[in-house]
Amino acid sequence: MRKDHVHILCTAHPKIVPGQIVRVFKNITARELFKKKLDLKRELWGGEFWTDGYYVATVGERADLSVV
Repeated sequence: MRKDHVHILCTAHPKIVPGQIVRVFKNITARELFKKKLDLKRELWGGEFWTDGYYVATVGERADLSVV
């Protein structure tokens, strides 16, 4: 498994846009990491923790965590 990306399995109401979930996750995690490690922002290229891209896939009702 590569160590340069993160896999997240979550549930959300169908009206919530997946991009909104990703944006909130990235904002909160980056903000908390920058608070806990003050030098991190200077160490990163451009001061950004996350890249702009993401990939989203859905899991149907017939699948469970063991399938994923």
